[in-house]
Amino acid sequence: MAKQKYRKSRPRTSSVASEPPEAKGSPPSSQPPSSESSTASERLKGSPTFRLLRIWTWLRSLLRRTQQPAPIPRPPLFRRFDWYVFWVTALSTLAVYLYTLAPDLTLEDCGELATASYYMGVPHAPGYPIWTVYSWLFANLIPFSNVAFRVAISSAVAAALANGLLGLLVSRSTSMLLESIDLFQELDRSRENAICMMAGIVSALMMGLNGFMWSQAVIVEVYTLSILSLMAVLLCLFHWIYSPERRRYLYLAAFLFGIAFTNHK
Repeated sequence: MAKQKYRKSRPRTSSVASEPPEAKGSPPSSQPPSSESSTASERLKGSPTFRLLRIWTWLRSLLRRTQQPAPIPRPPLFRRFDWYVFWVTALSTLAVYLYTLAPDLTLEDCGELATASYYMGVPHAPGYPIWTVYSWLFANLIPFSNVAFRVAISSAVAAALANGLLGLLVSRSTSMLLESIDLFQELDRSRENAICMMAGIVSALMMGLNGFMWSQAVIVEVYTLSILSLMAVLLCLFHWIYSPERRRYLYLAAFLFGIAFTNHK
């Protein structure tokens, strides 16, 4: 009887010993991920959206590491009479260009460029995408005259703005040059302003009424917008030299310089 009782009790002890650890209240063991979930994660990492997200995260971290220092309080770069030089030279040269503007098509690429600007097409290489969009505004928004005349107005406006920017830069840089020379330290402020204005106006008119500039500003051509883009690059660099801690002008100059390549051969 004792042996039978012992044999009957052995399965109970063995069942208790063979119970899994989860049955005793222990935490469940972690199971390895299935093949389907690993395949889905690999597909997600290889997707373009995930790559763009990683690039965006990297750019944000880079910008945080290269934060701009606090700008130093400075007076405005251009004074009031500098802007007088800009408006006087830009408006005076624009009036001359409009008075001598070609009334219709001229030679060379005039017909091709006028057609491309009216329909926002693609002219000959390099295609001039910025010029095409810019001249399309004049070709479709001006309600009078023919297409060639309207596109030629865009050339005149770009040339006039480039002349004004040159006068603005020369006027301010002349003031900085005079302030850096000991001989002109005691120069009267009104005389200094007159010298700066005269230098800016003369330099802008010399470029604006130059034979090449004048000839390209009264026809359908791309060169005046190229000159305007280069003057905008110089303006941004001039701002950056004046305030080196404001690096946005340097970034903008690099961007405009890259845009200018689309308008050059």
